[in-house]
Amino acid sequence: MNQPCTAECWTRVECPDCGNLMAPRGRSAPMEMYQGRCCEEYGGDSRSNPCHLWDEHDSTRHYTDPEGWAAHVASCPDCGDEES
Repeated sequence: MNQPCTAECWTRVECPDCGNLMAPRGRSAPMEMYQGRCCEEYGGDSRSNPCHLWDEHDSTRHYTDPEGWAAHVASCPDCGDEES
């Protein structure tokens, strides 16, 4: 069973070698976002890089924390469904 997401899930961390912010684990990053070989090495390790969401409004959270995402949508004017 998945653990609920916390701020650690969307807070990007620096690469221990070069200091650049690493992309969220398992996520594609734009070409202009420098990701050196060291970032690739550390970036996939959940101990070095617990971040797996781009920010707290990242809708892919519903895959790993459906209850937390539903609660966020219910309380967030930016993420709530305007048609409901």
